[in-house]
Amino acid sequence: MSSELVARHLVCPKCYGTLTLQGEEIACAAPGCGWRGEWKSDVAIVVRGAGPSFFDDKVAVMQAGHSEESQSSVFQTAQMRIFAEAIRPGSIVLDVGCGPKAPYERRVDCTVIGVDMSLDSLRANADVDLRVYGSAAELPIRARSVDTVVCVYSVHHFVATTVAASETLVQAAFREFARVLKPGGELFVFDVSPWPPFALMQGKAWNLAKRMLRGKLDMFFWRDQALTEMVGACLPTGTALEIQSFDTPWWSTFAPVFALPKLRVPRMLYPFDINMYRWKL
Repeated sequence: MSSELVARHLVCPKCYGTLTLQGEEIACAAPGCGWRGEWKSDVAIVVRGAGPSFFDDKVAVMQAGHSEESQSSVFQTAQMRIFAEAIRPGSIVLDVGCGPKAPYERRVDCTVIGVDMSLDSLRANADVDLRVYGSAAELPIRARSVDTVVCVYSVHHFVATTVAASETLVQAAFREFARVLKPGGELFVFDVSPWPPFALMQGKAWNLAKRMLRGKLDMFFWRDQALTEMVGACLPTGTALEIQSFDTPWWSTFAPVFALPKLRVPRMLYPFDINMYRWKL
């Protein structure tokens, strides 16, 4: 079954040729390519030398955070219901930044491909059919083969060494989403959009903070207008966009970070809008 899933859904990240799985080796079958990957613990490893992920030691607390009631009511319940209802029968779903657990109810007749840069998260995720250790900016997925792409609070983790480099990375990821989606396919992005004062401070301080903190700073939050303008040119002409915001009473408290479920703040002090971006190609 593993070799069948690899052959059916994955391609060489170097030349987009057909891949074969033999034992623990994934190999490109295209003449003259020579690309090799690995298959370990039911994970297709298509990126080498990336090193440990920020999330590798946070798998258990992230799993617990997903089930925390107040957090789910703010970030997941309504959002994931909309997403689950949009999945068509027999769909191929690509979950980019899938983490250790799917927060949505998947259809039993669908195939879910999970992509993440945390090996430990992928190994823990029992909700996907095919686990891929790879980058959103270089997806080893067949062109025009996916019905739905979803990023659940993961785009703000697509960061590089500077804001400008992070923008380039996000654009590369969205070009990949456009490449793998079928005509008429849908792209769902769930993320938070910073309010203007926070966005201004983040923009001025982020490059310096990244140099100082390095791997400990793995988030950059995009304003909704900046995100949609930045990625608009990466999607096909005629792509339709719907944006929906979700809110809770200003006095309610919740854990704003999945990996820190004990940290709670009132809604009035949380400087973000909680958005769903839904693009239809």
